Amino acid sequence: MRHTPANGTVTVTIGRDDAGAAIRVDDTGPGISGDPERVFDRFHRAADSGGSGLGLTIARQLVEAHGGTVVAANPPEGGARFTVTLPSADTFV
Repeated sequence: MRHTPANGTVTVTIGRDDAGAAIRVDDTGPGISGDPERVFDRFHRAADSGGSGLGLTIARQLVEAHGGTVVAANPPEGGARFTVTLPSADTFV
């Protein structure tokens, strides 16, 4: 929300298919500068983030520990997009 303009939007979309669930968060902010995947690097942070640079690293580790993926991107229409996919419960042994 910090990087979305006052008149912008943050949209959360949740879907499900046979493989599992997907959670997508899109915003209408300026997008992610440089390589979007770098935001998951430990201690990588934007100059104005005010954070420690660990949050997204921890989020990715948690998602991957549950057999899922998390991806950051700059969609062609602008803004930033984060997509989390998690396998369905019946894929666990």
